[in-house]
Amino acid sequence: MKRIVITLFFASLAYASSAQKVEKFCEISTTWKSFNRGVNISIDFGKDSSLFSFKDKTIKKKLLLVTKYTSVVDALNYMSALGWSLVNTTSYESSGSTYRNNFYFKKAFDEAEINNKNPED
Repeated sequence: MKRIVITLFFASLAYASSAQKVEKFCEISTTWKSFNRGVNISIDFGKDSSLFSFKDKTIKKKLLLVTKYTSVVDALNYMSALGWSLVNTTSYESSGSTYRNNFYFKKAFDEAEINNKNPED
């Protein structure tokens, strides 16, 4: 009985000390004009850069590589390969024959991976 109680105690400690997850979001925007073969792709991390700050600087560098693609499908596959999940999309005609799609992604990170900043500070 004592062994079971000790095992449960350590199991509960391991569960309680497990890292909390923090969801981060980003937006991929694609624009193209009618009769144009290429697509311009940009990525947005939000206006407050401190809210999208990681201890591992390669995370953001890898995300910025999505802008090199000229195909929406390639960009979406790249984001999926990095572990990001598509949350929502919007599309509209921005001006004349220019079209824009926005793709919103999220990914859960351990708190230990994030440079913490309290949004209320």
